[in-house]
This record gives sequence, C-alpha cells and structure tokens, in this order.
Amino acid sequence: MVLAALAGENVFLYGPPGVAKSMLARRLAFAFRDARTFEYLLGRFTTPEEILGPVSISRLKDADRFERVVDGFLPTAEIAFLDEIWNASSPTLNTLLTAINERRFRNGSEELRIPLRTVIGAAGQLVPNEPGLDNLWDRFLLRIRVAPIQSAEAFLSLIHTVGTLEGDSVPPEDKITADELDEWTDARDAVTIPDDVAALILDIRERIARHNSMTNVEENDGVAVSDRRWRQAIRLLRTSALLNDRT
Repeated sequence: MVLAALAGENVFLYGPPGVAKSMLARRLAFAFRDARTFEYLLGRFTTPEEILGPVSISRLKDADRFERVVDGFLPTAEIAFLDEIWNASSPTLNTLLTAINERRFRNGSEELRIPLRTVIGAAGQLVPNEPGLDNLWDRFLLRIRVAPIQSAEAFLSLIHTVGTLEGDSVPPEDKITADELDEWTDARDAVTIPDDVAALILDIRERIARHNSMTNVEENDGVAVSDRRWRQAIRLLRTSALLNDRT
C-alpha cells in the first residue's frame, strides 16, 4: 500500500469482516508527515455531497454559482478510504471517476487539481457483476486479498495485545515528507526499462491476447487489461526500482 501511494496509484482491499481492512487503510497515513485523509463508509443512500462536499448555499445565493464546500472532504485529501465501496449507487460512484483517476475535480466552473496520492477501496468481495462498475474497478491498479491470521505465532500475538492497534508508531523522523515525495517522483520518471523487461511485458500482453481470443471477455472468462492499466503498472515498477536503489 505504501508503494501504491508513492506511485500515485489506487488500492482495493477485499476479504471477510474483521480482518483489519479498515485498520490497514487508516495506518497508511502514518507513513506520511501531516497527511490529510478522508474516510467514509458508503451505503445505498450515500450522495455525492457526503463525499465531495455540500453545495455552498451562500455562493449559490449571492453569486448564483454552484460550488461545493470541499474542505475536509475527498477533494482536499491526500489519502482517501472508501469502505464498502460497492454499497453505493452507480451514479454516486461515477461522480468519483475523474477524481480517482485523473486527480481532477470540477467545482462549479473551475477545474481543480486535487492532492490525492491514493484512494483505498474496501469491500467483502471483488467487483459485482453489475453494469456501470467496470470503469471504477479499472481505477484500482492493486487488488489485495486480506485474509484472517494464519500462523499460530501471529494469532497468539494478536490475542495477547492489549489496547488499540491503530496508534501511530512511526517515529516523526521516519515519516515521508512532501519534499521527499517530489524528489522521488522526479527520480522515478528517470528510471529506464531494460530491453529484456520490456520484452517480458510484451510477451505477457501477447499471451493475454491469445487467451482472450479463445474465451469470452464479456462473460468474465477473459483477462481485460486496459492501456491505462499497462501504463500504471509500469509506473509502479519504476517506483519499486527507485525505492530499491535501482535505475
């Protein structure tokens, strides 16, 4: 999840209740210094105003302008966590597409660049087979299954732990700063893709195409990878190489 945030990509967590999906999402903010966050539990009746901010009555009344009050809502966050994301209606989710992918938000007549580094979605299952959700699903580059604790040692550690598990245990001097983020972003774009790695990626792409030619993609038998996801995956690889001191 830290890698995704540093690459500017989004993460989807799925698994049964009680496996700490929400705790993981909240703890991610501790890796960054003074990170602004937004968290919301979505439901059937969630409206865009609850996520993007309410309409400013004063601006509408005094200037005849439709603008939202965005402070404290998703458009001003660096890390956003949307829990039980599939519970929301398709129209509500569709309002998030541009913000989640292009990091842009239209507030009235003005289009704003927003500071989002990553959006974390969570649910008990992968995307439901319902119309209108594919576009949002494609925005989550990493899909991570969160399972219950497996080892006896880890389980005993869990039941012996007292107090909260959600405290900030990252020393202030270890937190990632805005200057470091800017520096790493510039350095990441300078990472090169060796010919053998490019050939491997091309081979994977061709194998997927051959697989899809023998299956029905529309019935979820194939592997759908958009051009956007290929580009995002390469950015993730570049970020990983940089953070492991490779060029």
